[in-house]
Amino acid sequence: MNNLKWTHFSPDVVALIVTQLVSGTTHSKICRIMSEFFSTDHLNQQTTRISRRTITNIADKVADLMRKFESKVLKLEKSREWQIDEIFQKKGNGNHFKIINVIDVDTRYILATHVSESRGLKDALAALNKAINNARELPEVLKCDGHVEYKKAAERLMSGVKIQSVPKSKDFSHINVIEGTQNRMRGTISRRKTYKSMKNLQNLADIFRFDHNFFFRKENVDKPPVTHAGINLPSNLTWKKIIQIANLVVETKIVDQLIL
Repeated sequence: MNNLKWTHFSPDVVALIVTQLVSGTTHSKICRIMSEFFSTDHLNQQTTRISRRTITNIADKVADLMRKFESKVLKLEKSREWQIDEIFQKKGNGNHFKIINVIDVDTRYILATHVSESRGLKDALAALNKAINNARELPEVLKCDGHVEYKKAAERLMSGVKIQSVPKSKDFSHINVIEGTQNRMRGTISRRKTYKSMKNLQNLADIFRFDHNFFFRKENVDKPPVTHAGINLPSNLTWKKIIQIANLVVETKIVDQLIL
């Protein structure tokens, strides 16, 4: 039974598409995978074809659902340290989108992902505002790579927080936690050579962020960031389950049992 009001596809189909997206599979290849999926008459669904536009629409809907879910259930406690940095993604014609990320070092939870066309003050403020909205309290320390706009934004929004701004040329390990996370993001997002739409890239980047938060495990740690961040979810979590849980919470506003 499909309980997702925003699509006629079952949670199994939506989860399969999302799993392929976070693996870096191109839209064209996902279309072929889904054609094979439907050709087996899986779950007795009618044989159908999924276009690249349909995949983009599903990504949009899932990203929106997960952002709403996050806003209802996540509120980080006092944190020792956040880090902010960015990666570049080609948009064609020699230009790049910037993907600004903010991570909580203690839990490894990516608090914010903001896609923009620049690294100006406006975008630095937007990224930090997203992170602040997902946290109950500000961290003790914010580390960045010496980019002046990050420091200015932090000084404006994060009064009382110690800001450590050190260029990578002086100390590349200064923000090593977010660098490692962004390397994994590059491996997924950069498999598609260029992006034309900032909105589509934002949704894909957010889906990666949620995949990291719900499934990534640090070395010698058996729990993902979302659990360390205080949300009680099943240990055998899959994308199908998290989509169903998120949909239930967003539709019914039942959240108490998810908070540790």
